[in-house]
Amino acid sequence: MFEKELINVRFFKKLTLFDIVLFFAFIASIFSCYILDKQQLIYVVPLSILLVIIKYISITKKNANPLYISGLLALIISNCFAFYGFMEYFIWVTLFNSIYLVCCSLLLKPYLFKSRLKSLISLSVLLAFLLVAYVIFIIVEVLISHIPNYLLYFAFINAMCFIIYSILFALIYINDHYKNGSILLGSGLFSIVQTTLTPINEFLYYNDTFTASIIFSQFLSVILLLVFITKTKAEDAAKISNKYF
Repeated sequence: MFEKELINVRFFKKLTLFDIVLFFAFIASIFSCYILDKQQLIYVVPLSILLVIIKYISITKKNANPLYISGLLALIISNCFAFYGFMEYFIWVTLFNSIYLVCCSLLLKPYLFKSRLKSLISLSVLLAFLLVAYVIFIIVEVLISHIPNYLLYFAFINAMCFIIYSILFALIYINDHYKNGSILLGSGLFSIVQTTLTPINEFLYYNDTFTASIIFSQFLSVILLLVFITKTKAEDAAKISNKYF
């Protein structure tokens, strides 16, 4: 009992005023889905992601990785286009979202190195692959029915970037070389939830709760990735004998 109280005290001591501002910005983003029109979300939702960038820079200072910052800026732009007109600006939404996924993939690359073959053919890997494949199948099926053929090319690019990112975070987690691997897995799973709900919300059934769920999943995906990369240091190349790349 005493240990739990001590942990809680340490947790609250680590909280800063900026963390509280970030939390309330996140909460405001969720509640704004129920009280504002979709286009008005442009003025609220990107703020929480922008604060995450500032939080990252404040933690890493001169060691900040431009890939993470560039990725989040691309995500903000993608969100703005999506809120303003998802279908009208579909090309820009998918392109900037692809940039975000590419930046995240490159960011995770140093954390990936070769593990035993049996881990790659385990049941968990198979289930993860089937889950991602099913998500992609749902998205493609929805998009084929609702967008012109020439836009499918951009959707395909975005899907490939999403698959690569999913494979990377899954392999890093399965390799189990980092104690914070579960945090990265959580980030990836929230990204899958967001990716699954987005086409359903935009093309099949637009709903405020779906929108709030998408924003909730996206923010947690971003913030958990922030926690992983700031608390987990990739092993030096000299210590890794075999890498995937």
